Amino acid sequence: MHVKPCGNRPGRGEDEPINGLLRERDGWRVVEIGEEPYCGLNAPAIFRFSQPHVEEKVGSNGRRLQMILHAIGRRQKAWYGLDYRVIDRDGTLLIDLPESDWADWDGGDLVFARGGCIYRLSKSQFRYYADKREDAFQRLYDFSDARFTAVAPTRAALQY
Repeated sequence: MHVKPCGNRPGRGEDEPINGLLRERDGWRVVEIGEEPYCGLNAPAIFRFSQPHVEEKVGSNGRRLQMILHAIGRRQKAWYGLDYRVIDRDGTLLIDLPESDWADWDGGDLVFARGGCIYRLSKSQFRYYADKREDAFQRLYDFSDARFTAVAPTRAALQY
């Protein structure tokens, strides 16, 4: 077996370069690299971007889904401080999804997670978002009340 380093800066962090390579494979591209000054372990976030890191993925009709990364390592919040938004070909904001955990295209539909719920906005409903706003979203699942429960490992799991 011959092992090669992964990416330009292997071992850069706990997620990179693997996360970036997977996102690139899935159609995301970096629009703005961002600036992430180190704030320290005692700060509200370990890294807070002075200029956000922005990636985008083109969907149907030329709409672009953008992921905006503001912070990493936040206390008492999701680890990544993310916002998502959808813009048209000209850069006009169509949909703003602040504090979302994840978003992607599904055959032209927008799917995203926020506040413990998973939502969908079908491509046929995009035109109604301007009037209906949040009511245009279809909530698929609500996990907001879900909690982890300790489960004893099986006998097989105890052996390595």
